[in-house]
Amino acid sequence: MPVRAFIFDMDGVMLDSEPVQLRSYNAALAPFNASVLMPEFKERYMGLRDTQICAQMVADFSLPVSAEELVAAKRSAYMQTLQQDGIPPTPGLVDAVTALHARMPLGIASSSSKSEIEFITSMFGIRELFTVVVSGHEVQEGKPAPDVYLKASEMLGVPPEFCGVIEDTKTGIRAAKAAGMHCIGITTAYHSAAELAEADLIIGSFAQFIGAVENLAA
Repeated sequence: MPVRAFIFDMDGVMLDSEPVQLRSYNAALAPFNASVLMPEFKERYMGLRDTQICAQMVADFSLPVSAEELVAAKRSAYMQTLQQDGIPPTPGLVDAVTALHARMPLGIASSSSKSEIEFITSMFGIRELFTVVVSGHEVQEGKPAPDVYLKASEMLGVPPEFCGVIEDTKTGIRAAKAAGMHCIGITTAYHSAAELAEADLIIGSFAQFIGAVENLAA
């Protein structure tokens, strides 16, 4: 079925935020002499909501704090880094979003908090191009459950089978497919094409994005 609306994941897709995310988690873990390396972060945590990640970290490291306290420390470190250092968008993102906005309504469905989504898209100058912004914290179950994508579809007023999605993780792709949506996987430094094999199409950069959407819409 042709795509009538398109929904973007944010972290890893719209920006290479994973190293900053990892540094922020490690800043929150530092008082407990704990830390996580990127391979472990990718394997155990990447693609989940920070509330899910922090709950798992509290259990993994037997931390003497609540998941909520760890989330607060992580979010503070993350926003401080973004505000002080900034972060660039993924190459080609802004042009791709601008071009697709002229064709169909757009949304964001991210595991990040609403404040982080708003801050980052405003920093990139593209916030007004998205009709709908949904955080994984606004729905009952985080990815790989389909809740955040189904919520975005509902708010866009476009049935799931007419929605396209771009994702960079297996977790996100499974969420999009569980929602009944068409999914484009985009490879990154952390996720190869083989890891994204459950997507309907796989691209290596935003230079290929509009063509991929046209294939889904055909």
